[in-house]
Amino acid sequence: MKIKRESENPMRYINILKHFRDRIVSGEFAAAGRLPLREDLLAQYDTSHGTLQKVVSALEAEGYVKNCGANGVCLVDTPPHLYRIGIVFSEPEDQTVVRWDPEFTSTMAACREFRELHPEYTLEIYYVSNYCRLDQQRLVDDCREHRLAGLLLLEGMVFPKEVREELKTLDFPVVDVGNEHLKTMHVSIDYMELLCRSHRRLVEAGCRRIAALRNEECLLSDLGSWERKYNFHIPDEWNLACGMASYSLAALPNLLKLLFKGSREERPDGLIILNEYIGSHMVPILKSMGLMDEPALKVVCHANFYGEAVSGVPYERIGYASMDFLDNAVKMIRDWNQGDRSGKSKLIHCVSEAEYLEQYRQRHSPTETTPKKA
Repeated sequence: MKIKRESENPMRYINILKHFRDRIVSGEFAAAGRLPLREDLLAQYDTSHGTLQKVVSALEAEGYVKNCGANGVCLVDTPPHLYRIGIVFSEPEDQTVVRWDPEFTSTMAACREFRELHPEYTLEIYYVSNYCRLDQQRLVDDCREHRLAGLLLLEGMVFPKEVREELKTLDFPVVDVGNEHLKTMHVSIDYMELLCRSHRRLVEAGCRRIAALRNEECLLSDLGSWERKYNFHIPDEWNLACGMASYSLAALPNLLKLLFKGSREERPDGLIILNEYIGSHMVPILKSMGLMDEPALKVVCHANFYGEAVSGVPYERIGYASMDFLDNAVKMIRDWNQGDRSGKSKLIHCVSEAEYLEQYRQRHSPTETTPKKA
């Protein structure tokens, strides 16, 4: 293979770099484990020593090759097109336009834990959405040039449509958190499972009049059949929804006053909060109303678990481990790149705080070993 030499200009360097990168990604040099001799490459590309060295240095900086001294330039064991995962947030925390969700905080923490447990992987953070284009061009370039193995989108519904369409043309693996209606690979949760388990926990604690408050975007489909199946009931007037916008959250005090009006025997003795972000606004209001101090009211709140610290909050938490989302997304991307594209979705099951902490301790048990990064 020989590329005709036209001139030593910047575009020629870029074309050689792209062609060389494509050859590495295709597996052309995998059997040898190293690049051809420099003399052979100079002949193939009909270029100068300086341009070739610049190309090799760029490939080394991108993580495809490494200098092996007398053995020449070797391929790395963990190249970016197989071991570099893009994690896409809708916006930076310090520049938030809509909100910085607890899910984002827990995912950031899960990324740190994942790097510790799986040092062979690199996790690259991007901020891209319809209202934040901060890293859009960098993300597109990295996908085009095989500098990523795949993407995990935390808010696929606000991911720019034109970028998603381009990724489809690249046959590039993308995993959404939730948003299964987008017909992409996705990891998701079942809010009905969370509701049923939270309700069962409150019943075990002696509650008989249970209310639920959720994000208005969380549609509890076919609630009646679930109530019949698991033998529980939430009255329609106690099945409440609240928006995530500031004006909706401002209405929470009045909403709670209506919910807890009347005598103690008439109002709820158990409350399920199906959204951690709403819960962070709701619990202080309950405290100001004196309800959190009443033994007659017990609360179970959704949580995005991360780290090993015990929350210490005055209510029980049932939710999801962000490491489960991240770990399963990486596995789906890995399988896709290895040719197995049968795994389109993964359902993450909810856990109690105690169950999550036990899983965390098992992951970090000193008896476990993790592979070293090449």
